[in-house]
Amino acid sequence: MKRDKREKNQTVQTERYFPDKKTGLTLEQAKSRQEQGLRNVNTSVRSKSYLKIVVGNITNFCNIVTLSLIILLIAIGAWDYAVSSFILFINIGIGIFQEVKAKRVVERLTLVTSNFYDVLRDGEYVTTGSGDILLDDLFILRAGGQIPVDGVVCDGHLEVDESILTGESCSVKKTVNATVLAGSYVKAGQALVRADKIGAECYINGAAEILKDVSKPQSKIFNALDKIIKLISIGLIPLAILLFISNFYNGPLNRALIMASSSVLGMIPVGMFLLTSMAFAASVIKLSKKQTLLKDLYAVEMLAATDVLLFDKTGTITDGNLEVVDIKVFSDMTDGKDALTDFSAENILTTLIISGGGNNATARAIKSRFKNGRILPHGKVIPFDSDKKFSAAKIENGYTYILGAPDFLTDRADVTAFAYENSKKCRRTVLLGRVVDESESFSGKNVIPIMALSIEDELRGEIAETFAWFEDNGVDIKVISGDDPHTVAEIVKKAGLKGAEKGVNCNGMDDCALEKSLNDNVVFGRTSPEQKAHIVNTLKKQGRVVCMVGDGVNDIQALKQADCSISFATASDAARNISRIVLMDSEFKNIPAIVGEGRRAIGNIQKVSSLFIMKNLFVMFMTLLFAILTFVDHGIVYPFDSKKMIMMEVFVLGIPAYVIALERVKGKVTSSVYESVLKYGVPSALSLIVGVSAVLITSAVRGDDAQYASSIAAITFAMTSFICLFLSASPLGKLSFVSVAAMIILSVVAVYVDKTFLQGTFLNIDFPKTADFALIVLCSCLTAASNLLFRKLFVTLTIKNKNGKKKPGGY
Repeated sequence: MKRDKREKNQTVQTERYFPDKKTGLTLEQAKSRQEQGLRNVNTSVRSKSYLKIVVGNITNFCNIVTLSLIILLIAIGAWDYAVSSFILFINIGIGIFQEVKAKRVVERLTLVTSNFYDVLRDGEYVTTGSGDILLDDLFILRAGGQIPVDGVVCDGHLEVDESILTGESCSVKKTVNATVLAGSYVKAGQALVRADKIGAECYINGAAEILKDVSKPQSKIFNALDKIIKLISIGLIPLAILLFISNFYNGPLNRALIMASSSVLGMIPVGMFLLTSMAFAASVIKLSKKQTLLKDLYAVEMLAATDVLLFDKTGTITDGNLEVVDIKVFSDMTDGKDALTDFSAENILTTLIISGGGNNATARAIKSRFKNGRILPHGKVIPFDSDKKFSAAKIENGYTYILGAPDFLTDRADVTAFAYENSKKCRRTVLLGRVVDESESFSGKNVIPIMALSIEDELRGEIAETFAWFEDNGVDIKVISGDDPHTVAEIVKKAGLKGAEKGVNCNGMDDCALEKSLNDNVVFGRTSPEQKAHIVNTLKKQGRVVCMVGDGVNDIQALKQADCSISFATASDAARNISRIVLMDSEFKNIPAIVGEGRRAIGNIQKVSSLFIMKNLFVMFMTLLFAILTFVDHGIVYPFDSKKMIMMEVFVLGIPAYVIALERVKGKVTSSVYESVLKYGVPSALSLIVGVSAVLITSAVRGDDAQYASSIAAITFAMTSFICLFLSASPLGKLSFVSVAAMIILSVVAVYVDKTFLQGTFLNIDFPKTADFALIVLCSCLTAASNLLFRKLFVTLTIKNKNGKKKPGGY
């Protein structure tokens, strides 16, 4: 805060410049600004600092409690009982390493997608990044661009989307001397703007409520895990106190502290949060190799459950390289002043494109076709707008000319026929006409057609295979475009999308009719930006998980409303900045890999989380049971001290869990974390209780001593946990299967080595008698059978509870 105030005071005391529109800041003025540090430094850093990464990986609830108990055990001279928690430090190290690596990947890719602007200095335009714009610089804003600073329009006109600041989706017109605000987007027009406020002084950086709205979305899986941890912690403290009291009542203080500490360490899901962060970070790093930028670690989360994918057409399904391939003239332009050479269609088209600030694919295609056209003197200009589907300008000859979608401008049969024939060839049509009435509400009765241009756009080469992948993986696809529905339908049919013949013309359609048409149709043409956003919100209300893919300024509202948003490096600044995922090489074929990676991350995190919860519930039950039994019989001792938990912590959860978290997963994730825990975690915990209790009861009946009884109980606990791991995480991939098998063998070797050569320093487990191997195997079989029984019971109860109904996007 102090730094912001100092910068503000410095700016106030700085001499202000109002440079000439033809020269901009002089080189001396620019140098002076740079020396004073008056450039547009970005004060809202998206990625975490290294310090925050380190602190975040150390200071969560589980880690703080575990570290405190380690210190306590060392302080009372029981350091060997703290060895089981060494896995904590490995988890922290892995978490920090992965997150730092992901941070560097994100920052490197973000640099490539930074916004650049043409800045006027000393009479020449130079291209510079938004962070290098100086106070009082003159720079160009164009349609599709994001406004980098608070500025004042010096020349030209704009239509600006300020919804990120005001919440209002209606565009705002900006003419000379109007103020534009950083963070908003240019929907139409072009203007020369002077940087009036930069960096921390910009309105968006001073508005706390706005910053709340534009902060990254909350992670659903982290929130769910956090709630589960809080529930566990509610029972953790009273159980630990009860166990401490019961052991202190029957023995020395040190023993009571060791037992209570062992119980708490067993109840804490150490590494669950870190493993989740690591899985997300691994996804970021993996996808970066496919030239995919994820704006944060959790951008893949919603992709796991995506079941509806919405596409714009131009630049997404097609490659965006448009070409004028056919021209039809409807008027010989011999009416009045139109006969003059200066007012040829070529010059009029050039004037409309340039004066309206057109920089989209259509405008570039027309400029390329009419290279010799020149700008005519003109008056009032109406920039192209996605809602109106036209641009217009009043030329010096006294006429107003208009360029836009034929079905929005005229109902003449010959124009309609030309557009329809081209739509069957997957081409779109734009019409140049002259306006009879000077009002902005042009209709088919007051626009005289002059020339129609047929524009062709090629499909992306990989689009058919991509569509097929999504259909095979249970993801619905819908195409929402501002183009003519016939043209869009023909292109989509060419791409092989099923149901492409089901197209809807959304022009003039009310919200109610649009909602009714959603489920039965695939193609939606002539959609306005507001209708695109409404489609997204309607699908979300139906319980669908929606991903929007777009590249234009008319896609911004839909991209903002979608659960997940994807854009391209070649997209407009607006679309690229608002999207959570950016395809750096603009390769459409990478989208299935992104969705697949999201499924892998979330599906495996749910599996592994269930294993942690399994252990926690088991230990909580045993803690309560033995705390009560110790009061009844002073000779009964809690069998699972922290030494005997090492096999579970290291060989079951320590290594296999990390391998499983990186395995591939097929199919979308349809269950929530809570459902996954109930389906796998709770049945596994109950089956562990059954299997281990059978061993403990048998040992008690035989009158085994406490050390031997706790040893075979610990071995049974580890072996039955492996069984639960197999059942919960199946089907296991090759690497996971090998890692689990290796851990089973390694755990046996560890018990032998510790007992034979280290006198039980680390595990303190006696080798079972030959006859008891059969007992352990029998109890393991009992665990497996009860696990399957409890899980079947859960599924039955769930189906009855839901009455056979389930939301499509259950995640």
